Amino acid sequence: MIWLFFLFFLHSLHAKPLQIDVKAPAAVLMDAETGAILYEKEGFRQIYPASATKVGIALYVLTEKKEFLDQLFTTSSESLKKRPANGDFSPWWWYREGTRIWLVEGEKMRLIDLLRGLLLISGNDAGNVIAEGLGGSPLKFMEQVNGYFKQIGCLHTQFVNPHGCHHEDHWTIPYDLCLMMKEAIKNETFCEIEKSVSYERPKTNKQKPLLMQPLSKLLDKKSHFYYPKAIAEKTGYHSFSQYVLVAAAENQGRTLIGCVAGCQENRDRYESMIKMFETAFQEKREIRPLFGENHLFSKKIEGGKKELHAFLKEELSISYYPSQEPQIRAFVLWHVPDFPIQKGASVGEIQIIDASGEVLKKGELYAKEAVEGKFFHCLKKKIAKLLKYNDPLL
Repeated sequence: MIWLFFLFFLHSLHAKPLQIDVKAPAAVLMDAETGAILYEKEGFRQIYPASATKVGIALYVLTEKKEFLDQLFTTSSESLKKRPANGDFSPWWWYREGTRIWLVEGEKMRLIDLLRGLLLISGNDAGNVIAEGLGGSPLKFMEQVNGYFKQIGCLHTQFVNPHGCHHEDHWTIPYDLCLMMKEAIKNETFCEIEKSVSYERPKTNKQKPLLMQPLSKLLDKKSHFYYPKAIAEKTGYHSFSQYVLVAAAENQGRTLIGCVAGCQENRDRYESMIKMFETAFQEKREIRPLFGENHLFSKKIEGGKKELHAFLKEELSISYYPSQEPQIRAFVLWHVPDFPIQKGASVGEIQIIDASGEVLKKGELYAKEAVEGKFFHCLKKKIAKLLKYNDPLL
């Protein structure tokens, strides 16, 4: 069988970025399936993520350390240390007024329950216990986490603690936070935790069960900012970061990731996020026909009595949202059989490929009419075949 790879044409389409006016100083809206950026405003500016950090921590644990989810971790005095009003402090020491799940020294809790406390209550103490338990120390744990971030494409992120309390060396960009959430929602355990409307701190060797209220606003039906299409969210705030939010939403099979940062008011981050999601979800899919059933693909075949003509049995088209209109190329991949080529025989396929090299669509090509080989060409091939099979050295 003969295989020939032939560039047929180049067709460039240009996406139309969403027109959105948000109050957030920095924002990114991303397609969760492709990673395409649908809207961006200072999305590659360095920011302090505050507690949005915890999405990345949870992602790392659930991806790289999931075998430890049922293991008990012990709370140390180091993991509970608070920052002094003045003087030096370790990067993982947290604010005296910081959010916590009220762990005490010597208390044992399963990793999965610590993760719930980390994501739902934004427990700084839970983050430190996780870091010590998995890394031996917060410092070593963060080295592992930062290495993982590079692997998933977060090239502009450096975390020095597992909770996001401010440190000048703890930073990221909105785009990277979107990448973290994009990967996180692929994990069933992460999504299960995010759907929780309440968090019961379990009974431990030190304390009784305690029901605690998650901080989620987009997911809370009682909240003024409840957004029914939301499937995950994590907030962050300190005086250096201002209000930060990274979230995911789904509507009619389309999943989007958003991040807003640097908001001056709490409500600004929710209103900006919802505005981005709703603008994108209002887009209608467009269909662009590329090749119809009447389009003929032609190729000269060596030794053929005439040119080979091929056709598609069905129209080949692509569909997309206007903000994600792809740049595409079309290739014909010929796999022409030996003579005689029968009418209706499969002779190749056409592939529609985007700028990243992903095949968006394929269409099988069929011979429109039979093609016979020239007498001497066919005779030459038969002789060559006979010589091959009768070669005494074979």
